[in-house]
Amino acid sequence: HSSHQLIVSAGCYVHSKVSIVLQTRHAQICQSVAKKRKVFDSSRQRAEGTDIPTLKPMKPKPPKKQSNWRKKHDDFIATIRAAKSVAHIIKDGGPLPPPPPPTYDPDYIQCPCCQRRFNENAAERHIKFCQEQAARMPQRVLLMSKDQGPTEASFLISLCSIAF
Repeated sequence: HSSHQLIVSAGCYVHSKVSIVLQTRHAQICQSVAKKRKVFDSSRQRAEGTDIPTLKPMKPKPPKKQSNWRKKHDDFIATIRAAKSVAHIIKDGGPLPPPPPPTYDPDYIQCPCCQRRFNENAAERHIKFCQEQAARMPQRVLLMSKDQGPTEASFLISLCSIAF
């Protein structure tokens, strides 16, 4: 029919063919319905009539850390390539190259006692534990030379490994 047109409603994004009469009617209804509704806050309603303050103090969000995924990805690719080259050298029977230097995640925190690295939560727990263990250790064990037995760091590492 000639009285039908394709309309695009701005309020509800409807694409349809309707008559001109229905188009005007739809536009009026769509405008009245398309008003933004206020977000319902149940805590505010529960607090009505009580001594509870209605506005909660906002907790500051911790700042997001800069992502270092590209460095981790590049380290991973380099490790895979080194492993492939070592496998190829072993297959051919050549001498092994020296191992690559260890890579450390900068997000990890190093324990001052045993030099191990942990994420933030684990480091907080571990460092406290490790310092207590180091304080309890007798000084003569720490002063042992390499000829007599284990070093301080290896002894602390063995203590920490037992505890975790």
